Amino acid sequence: MDLTKLKKDEKQVIKKVIEHLLMRLGIHTEILIEFGEKKLVLVSTPIQTTPTIYKEVKITGGGSLESFDENRLDIFTLKVHLDYRFKRFGGGSNGVDLGVIEFRLFENENYVRIDQLGLTIGAYENCD
Repeated sequence: MDLTKLKKDEKQVIKKVIEHLLMRLGIHTEILIEFGEKKLVLVSTPIQTTPTIYKEVKITGGGSLESFDENRLDIFTLKVHLDYRFKRFGGGSNGVDLGVIEFRLFENENYVRIDQLGLTIGAYENCD
């Protein structure tokens, strides 16, 4: 499976699920996702805090596509890790891990079915 070959609506499903989960965590932002062959890179639009205590706050992340089962070539797991990053006015930056969202992708001749498996908050897994 190649993530770049996902249809536009299939990519939108992944984007909307991530945005919805962020909204449930109290983070209201739009995310932009670049899909590679086996990886994806995620970044949000800047988040405005009130009062303004950081120069810039963003959600960043990435993900990787793995085979679910060696015997099944049509089922894949997509793990997307999310980080909360901020830059200070005086220079420097820092961040915290938000967690990992897992998706199961079932490839068919005509479409890809995407199931969300859940969000693991604070349990960082290396997805690079």
